[in-house]
Amino acid sequence: MIDLVPATLARGAATGDVRADVDALDCHVTLAPMGYYPVSNRFTLKAFVGRDYTEPSVIEAVTELQVKRC
Repeated sequence: MIDLVPATLARGAATGDVRADVDALDCHVTLAPMGYYPVSNRFTLKAFVGRDYTEPSVIEAVTELQVKRC
């Protein structure tokens, strides 16, 4: 993980898909909980807000949001 995140960010910066100034550790610390929370709270979220975070279209939308954040 220590080598993968910086390498991935560098490739993204080279293509213009990721900002060049993104810190790898900050990106990881930001994305990890964003991926964990909907999974660990999927039943509560479905009950309270009516969104099923196990649906492929919702997973894709959340993933796209996470990628754009960096």
